Amino acid sequence: MMKRFSLFLFVASTTNAFATDQNDSWRGSVRTKLQTDNRYDMDNGDYTGEVWGTLVYNNPNQKLNAHISAISRLSSDIYRDKQQMYQAYAEKQFDFLPVTLRGGRFEKSDNLGLYLVDGASIKYQFSNPLSFEVYGGRPLQIDHVQSLRGNLVGGIESALNLTPNFSMSWFKVEKTDFRLGMQAVQRSETFLQNVVRTTTSNSNTTYSSEINPEFSLLTPIFNEGLIDGNFDVPDTPPPVLEATTDIDNQTNSDVLGMPSQVLRKRNLTTYRYNAATRLTGNLLGENKPFEMYLKGSYASEKNRLENVFVDAWWDVLKSVRLRNYFEAYRPVQPYVTFRDRFYSAYALGEQQIWRGSVEHRYSTDLRYSAGLQVANRPTGYDGQGANANISYQLKPNITLQGTVDYLRLSSGEYATSFYVSHTHALDSKNRYSVNLAFRDEEKSLYGKNYATGVEAEWQTMIKNNWVLSLKGSYINNSQLTNEYLGAVQMTYYFDYFQAKKP
Repeated sequence: MMKRFSLFLFVASTTNAFATDQNDSWRGSVRTKLQTDNRYDMDNGDYTGEVWGTLVYNNPNQKLNAHISAISRLSSDIYRDKQQMYQAYAEKQFDFLPVTLRGGRFEKSDNLGLYLVDGASIKYQFSNPLSFEVYGGRPLQIDHVQSLRGNLVGGIESALNLTPNFSMSWFKVEKTDFRLGMQAVQRSETFLQNVVRTTTSNSNTTYSSEINPEFSLLTPIFNEGLIDGNFDVPDTPPPVLEATTDIDNQTNSDVLGMPSQVLRKRNLTTYRYNAATRLTGNLLGENKPFEMYLKGSYASEKNRLENVFVDAWWDVLKSVRLRNYFEAYRPVQPYVTFRDRFYSAYALGEQQIWRGSVEHRYSTDLRYSAGLQVANRPTGYDGQGANANISYQLKPNITLQGTVDYLRLSSGEYATSFYVSHTHALDSKNRYSVNLAFRDEEKSLYGKNYATGVEAEWQTMIKNNWVLSLKGSYINNSQLTNEYLGAVQMTYYFDYFQAKKP
């Protein structure tokens, strides 16, 4: 990866990027954090210390940008230890072509999840409304974020932004944008294959394409596939490919000592086709704005849509907004935020959620809403429920918010959650927030559980470039192990700026 980055810097330098009239600017930060929690070790807890460093370089005269960030983390949990160059890339715009070239290690977020890519991308801006981007490289997973795993990833994306100002007597579109893309991921897969012995005279042995289901459930390799199956692993393994190879000395034998199963490896290439669009305008009147956003992806090897997302709102009256929301998704992180911990519709596995609500803006300071929700889980029970929300801006620097959420599954399981949030900016240098939560739930796995949680955070600016943050949370469970987290963080900011030369 560093060889690619060095090569790209060399190419950039040959384009007169570092000429004598260069105009360098940079900014960055160094963040140091100490944390203790029991997310992984529920009994004894863990202690973790980490340092994040970030440097962003910019030269507007030469249209050159660069970004470097690194992390060093030590923990009593060895699986959290990490010393890694998180991002290191350079980006160059050219004058003779409307092209932006990026190379190195950079972050990528799309329908495959959030991940890093050791590779390169090239973006071509045909005109103001239309652009194309091609990228490729080796994907890397970010900590415990569930995303794609593979040897290679590549794709193409296009974006079209328009302001058509199309209008009819009852319908008007002011702005719209469309995005299309295709992604390919290549990965290696290991599986156990049954051996079928024929009764021919030469006693040839052939391999069936059936995969031992017991092995697929017990082997960690397949457990990863089951967890990440929504992204780039087929639900049903495809037939054995010609590129399949045996793994030496990895066989199971029957009572006669003859091989009955053999461990094999194959390469798979999976494809995703992505689409997204956003519309803004007016519906049934000039004073009735609306916005609609849709996105989704099609998995060719599964022959189905996945990660579908629809969010639309319409101001039917000046102070009344209707909202419709649907999402078929898989959460990207197994350890969610404090708020999501008390969100009854949350599930680690794949599910579909629909929510409809009506929001009333009583004044500029007060608004409240109520709605219904339906959850559908392919590997579990369906459910229905309701939710309500109220938000009050007491002063420009004080916000109060409350949420009630209820969901009951067809199995008889249910969850009722109450969440209250308070944020207060004392002055330009001090800010704090307090979150309180209560949850009453009945689960077949552990029975009835009452959970009460509190989370507090304080941020203070010691100097103009020094910020201290303190954060802690505690969740008391009647049936489960109590959870806690405490952290202190110090961040130092620095920058150097020169005005762009004429």
